Amino acid sequence: MRYPRRSPRSLLLAVGALAAVLSAGLLAGCSANGSDGVQRAAPGSAQTTLSSGPDGVSYSVQARNVDLALTGATLRLDPASGKASLQFTVDNKGPVTEHLGLVTVDGGQAQLNGGPAGEGLLSTAGIRLDSGTSTAFGAPTDVKDPSIVLPAGAAAAVRAAGQKAGGTVPVMLMFGIAGTVQLNVPVRS
Repeated sequence: MRYPRRSPRSLLLAVGALAAVLSAGLLAGCSANGSDGVQRAAPGSAQTTLSSGPDGVSYSVQARNVDLALTGATLRLDPASGKASLQFTVDNKGPVTEHLGLVTVDGGQAQLNGGPAGEGLLSTAGIRLDSGTSTAFGAPTDVKDPSIVLPAGAAAAVRAAGQKAGGTVPVMLMFGIAGTVQLNVPVRS
């Protein structure tokens, strides 16, 4: 049996029609409303808020796959050991797990210490912040929470800022998805 010979133009039209039908079917199957839990917001449409009060600095960010709230961020100096730590709480209300991978205080890299399994666990990506959880970063002596211990040079900056009324120290937090957050964090005794 011989098949009829088709012209190149009719083949091109047939391939184009098939591609249009397939791509329409694929696009119809994509969830654009976030019903699968993943946000489909446009990149670069982040909304942030920043406030400072007696309990420390609070910061929140909402963007594509990100809904984080940091509350009560303060720097504290332990008079007994002379070590300084950054203490705050992170609420991850976003649909995906986030990681706090790096913290610098006054230009020096801080040491991240993970908490017990399931709560602020430390991995190669940083301290895990599971979706739908609240993680408290406590003092280094508190073994039930993850902690952030400042480098020796930053402890001196914390000590100097603590001697001034309203003294703050620059802190940079780097999250895996939310990106970089820069704050001026108050020193509390």
